[in-house]
Amino acid sequence: EKHPATVQEIFARSPEARSFLAVRLASDDEPEATATMLETFRRRIRIAFYGRGKFPGHGCPHVADARKTVREYRNAAPDSRGALDLMLYFVETGTCFSQEYGDIDGEYFSSLCTMLDAAVALIKKSAGRDLYAHFRPRFLALPRLAKGIGWCYADHVDDAVAEVETRFGSREGERGAEGQPSAS
Repeated sequence: EKHPATVQEIFARSPEARSFLAVRLASDDEPEATATMLETFRRRIRIAFYGRGKFPGHGCPHVADARKTVREYRNAAPDSRGALDLMLYFVETGTCFSQEYGDIDGEYFSSLCTMLDAAVALIKKSAGRDLYAHFRPRFLALPRLAKGIGWCYADHVDDAVAEVETRFGSREGERGAEGQPSAS
């Protein structure tokens, strides 16, 4: 009797609690609810990088807010697929922001690298090949997105993608003449 009021009060006072409850209460039996929730978290990540103003991209990206968004989801949901989706979206969005507005600083790229490394670690300890197969096109697109970005970021992306591709991406017979994945 007392607890619903307490939950309502926490829900009303804390955006983090709202996020936690929304993620935790979404059921695997309700894929539409999960998709809608992931879209809400993606929107928050995009706003953290680009802002919500009339002139997106003006001002500094709020990388800490984007990281916090991913962390909120991961803390609330045991869903590796959803977490990996948001982690990759963080990296993709941050990379695109840099391509659009120029290099930021070492700390910015360190955050992107750390998130990419966390995504690679999640794949290694999760369902591995199946999880990677689902996200493989997005992983393989990252080096193209990062091409030409400084601070050794493009090299880090290349190395991280090569690591998961080597471990999970290609099976015998799918490699080209030079050991690279075939284009087919």
